[in-house]
Amino acid sequence: MKIGIIGIGIINMEYAHRAAKLGYEVLISHTKETNCWKEVIENMGANVKLVDICDAAIAEIILLSVDWEDLESSISHLPDMSKKLILHTNNPIFNFECSTSSLPIIIEKSSAEKIASLLPDAHVVKIFNKLQPSTINGKNKEKNYGETDFFYIVKDQNVQNKVISFLSALDFSSLALTTVIEIDSRN
Repeated sequence: MKIGIIGIGIINMEYAHRAAKLGYEVLISHTKETNCWKEVIENMGANVKLVDICDAAIAEIILLSVDWEDLESSISHLPDMSKKLILHTNNPIFNFECSTSSLPIIIEKSSAEKIASLLPDAHVVKIFNKLQPSTINGKNKEKNYGETDFFYIVKDQNVQNKVISFLSALDFSSLALTTVIEIDSRN
């Protein structure tokens, strides 16, 4: 199976590392300059490749994490994304120092709604993590088993099963927030 990563960061690189160790082909693309990551990616082994964004988008599972202000331009030219599983970490956070406008930015949709509107035939899943960089980069190998690494929001049970399977294969624990919301609404 191919895993596509659009946007480079510590968490996505940990996904890449774990997926490559399991034999997945990992295709990594970044919307910004990638020279600082090139050596890291090369050292991950033959299963990990630095590719352009359209090549990363051919994967079955795609981890999407790009700057909010680059979101539309980053994914507007992607190939057909029908039925692909898109795990995204995007939030409407802007780099105000780069803003050309002094006007307040109005957010009309959640990040999941925005991405789903841009990729209407994909299975878009909002994913949150609470992992500390020291845990990810190996400085703190202690893990409290029983703690949840990732939380996600998804309504479709088949898609949820794919998310659970993928995260479990990478040795991440996860919890569907939709389940928590349903439980809380009954009390």
